[in-house]
Amino acid sequence: MARILVLEDDQTFLMELQFELEDMGHTVTTCMSAAVAYGALMQADPPYDLLISDIYILKNGRPIQDGGMRLLGLLQVLRASDRSHPVGKMPVLAMSGAVTLPGQSKLLDMAKKLGATEVLAKPFRLQHLSDLLDQFVPGGALPGLQRKAG
Repeated sequence: MARILVLEDDQTFLMELQFELEDMGHTVTTCMSAAVAYGALMQADPPYDLLISDIYILKNGRPIQDGGMRLLGLLQVLRASDRSHPVGKMPVLAMSGAVTLPGQSKLLDMAKKLGATEVLAKPFRLQHLSDLLDQFVPGGALPGLQRKAG
């Protein structure tokens, strides 16, 4: 099974996602800032198999700079400067619930341009996440997950 790092600011959603991933047999590390996530990625031994990152990280209801877009940018720089680093081969799933207003859907496009392997608009069905895990990580996911994540 896979080692997965999750960056998410919504504590309830983070706990639910962690529970579901662990229920699938994966080892999950969680964090709530890009700085902490980047540090975890750099120190991981063995390296993580997958990063799942929220694009926007909110504090007191407002987006902060230490979010998923920053992390994707840091990873893009790392991949360009050190192609042999294990993070360069790690798939990244970027997700956001801020996609319903005009222009917000472009966030997911920006995440792809910054190197996200795939993007998820929240809420998403766990079956969709399960399908992506089957594509990108050792051990994949358990079949038949139909609950809605938000």
